[in-house]
Amino acid sequence: MKKQFACISAFAVAAASLLSLAQPMTASAAGVLECTPYQIRIVPDRTSVSAAEVAQGDVTIPASIYVTGSTAHTFNAVKIRYQSSDDRYLYFSDLVTGDTTYDTQTTYHSSVGDFTTNRQPFCFGSVNANNGRYTKNGSSTTTQVLMDPKFGATIYSAGPNRVYFKTSDGAVWNEATNSYVRGKQEFLCNVTVDENGTGSFTYHYINFFDQSQEDITVTIPRYDATIPAYDSTKNDQQNAASAIPGACDRVFWLNQNDTSFLGNASDEFPFCRVNLVISKDTPSGVYDINFSSEKLSSGSNACEVIGSSNKDIPFETLGTSIAVGVEDAEVVSIRSQKDAAFYTADDNDSILATDFASGILANLKFADGTTEENVDITNLVDCYGITPKKLYDSQAKDGFYASENAPLYYNGKVLKQTDGSAVTQNILVGMKGDVDFDGDVTINDAYLTLCYYAEVFAGKMPSLYSGPSSNSYAERLAIFLADTDTYNESGDPGCILIDDARNILQYYSDASAGASPSWNGYIK
Repeated sequence: MKKQFACISAFAVAAASLLSLAQPMTASAAGVLECTPYQIRIVPDRTSVSAAEVAQGDVTIPASIYVTGSTAHTFNAVKIRYQSSDDRYLYFSDLVTGDTTYDTQTTYHSSVGDFTTNRQPFCFGSVNANNGRYTKNGSSTTTQVLMDPKFGATIYSAGPNRVYFKTSDGAVWNEATNSYVRGKQEFLCNVTVDENGTGSFTYHYINFFDQSQEDITVTIPRYDATIPAYDSTKNDQQNAASAIPGACDRVFWLNQNDTSFLGNASDEFPFCRVNLVISKDTPSGVYDINFSSEKLSSGSNACEVIGSSNKDIPFETLGTSIAVGVEDAEVVSIRSQKDAAFYTADDNDSILATDFASGILANLKFADGTTEENVDITNLVDCYGITPKKLYDSQAKDGFYASENAPLYYNGKVLKQTDGSAVTQNILVGMKGDVDFDGDVTINDAYLTLCYYAEVFAGKMPSLYSGPSSNSYAERLAIFLADTDTYNESGDPGCILIDDARNILQYYSDASAGASPSWNGYIK
């Protein structure tokens, strides 16, 4: 024991030189930032709707969209587009972004202090540490209202089955010069509505440069003929209630300056919010919401994350599903389920099956007595809404939480296979950086990590975990907790580097100085 403390003291003396070993973030010549992929995900308040609810009327489910990952990088732009598997029944409304303002001021509590604003705080806003003033960084373009695809003009109602829009960049015939000139152009079009309630109209566009004529057709999903007509005696802001609602399925945020996440965690505030609307009398079934992977005509992607210096940042997307009228589910098969799932004790997000399984297929029974086989319900399976933090705080033993047979739930019920056995998952939770499992991040954790790295580097096969637990995944959990910059779950000893010891020491130093450090800042 004396020898260990002597080593710790020597390690503390060498701390300054260890801290100087930090490796700078690099970017490839191809313009893609080399870092752990970020994730764009949509999180609804709930994922199931009963048949009785949709029989009574439209059901609205609020949802938040997050951009999650390392807080070490800065950003210039994020572009997202999401889509419903059947927009006849599930669509989007009331999109809220960082540009949204309210009539009243609200005080928000965050890891960077309290602040008061009449804006909707979002993940790329900022708070001035000196005066607590909130700043909206950049601006967002959305599809909150329907816009003309040629001019980008807002389309308004002109009464039942008619629409109106205007542009200052049209081609107008000039009788005096007998030619087209640029000028204000107004369009008044009749709307045709099909049997599904979808409206459409066509207008003629004159190209100013070659005087060619183009017919453009615009679709209006769920057309509402009762929207009040545009009043020419009022300005556009006063006519806001006359604007035709848009699809609310796209957000493009752009800021010329390098922008960081607001707070110590990337998901402390959402990127945007939107309501999921399930229409009255929607048929029973599972409806998916996914992010678009399409390539736009401009050559860019429908979803993009752009870092500073216009570097593309790698990312992955995670959609969701809404079950309507599903009464029971029996699992038929599970594709690519991990043998164990590892979490950190500060994780407040609900544990979801999408964390550790790529496909849970089930036979479903609906409220109307019908059935459907082999439906992918992965997005609908969780651990009864429990979070890693709650598990760690209430049930940690031997320095961590472990359950080798944690039951999975669907719609509040234990999920079972066709033979009646419960579907389970091995789940482990520990405090990131707490390598000795004493419930705190200390200089000893940095010392143990450095020693482990040195032994692996020397070709030895050391063990990082030396506690009393006989859990077969304890060693992998210890490596996961020591790996501070990549969150590797494989248990590969080679993922532990001298940088990890440095990060643990830096975290301990910041916490000891009264700061509120976050491991998100160390992820590559």
